[in-house]
Amino acid sequence: MRVDAKRTRAAILNAARQVLCSTSIDAMTMQAIIDESGVSKAQVYRHYRTPNVVIVDLAAGIVEAIKEEMMAHPEEAAATPAAAYARAAVTVLTSDPDPNRQIILYGSVQSKDGKWVPSAGLATNGNAPEALFKKWGVELPEVNVALTYFRGAMYSWACGFFTDEQFAAETERSVTMKEPAAKKKPAAKKKPAAKRSEG
Repeated sequence: MRVDAKRTRAAILNAARQVLCSTSIDAMTMQAIIDESGVSKAQVYRHYRTPNVVIVDLAAGIVEAIKEEMMAHPEEAAATPAAAYARAAVTVLTSDPDPNRQIILYGSVQSKDGKWVPSAGLATNGNAPEALFKKWGVELPEVNVALTYFRGAMYSWACGFFTDEQFAAETERSVTMKEPAAKKKPAAKKKPAAKRSEG
């Protein structure tokens, strides 16, 4: 993609973010994005035909930003990639919370029926945490509890139940969680040998 095309696309996406600060994804229109961006209607439609395609790129941008933020801390990323991912997600998501809350919710919930973000939403193209962790050599059974708790915190934040600070605090709690140790079955008691009858 040429430099000017990249700039145009970035301007459109930034405009969409601004629109989402004052309206919902359901109410977002191409005209609102055009008006906010200052880009001509023809240029906008050259890149994006519908709002759902804009949301796809916004969701992809969040995923890339999380990975970039994570790799900005290489020592933590190498030592504890799952925790580094969760902390990077908090940093990126809370940096622009109003649009990001909507993108998280719609990118996940409405992906199933294809209304907005097709396929697996934020998890598309191998970007689900499980796929990334596998790529980084993280054993999934070791982080399943932490990942589940983190997702709960993230969606609670996206729904507005958690503030940014609470989201960060709950994420810190999640990264310390471990898979419970499997309980060992008690050893079976040996039956005493039957006595032989004499005579």
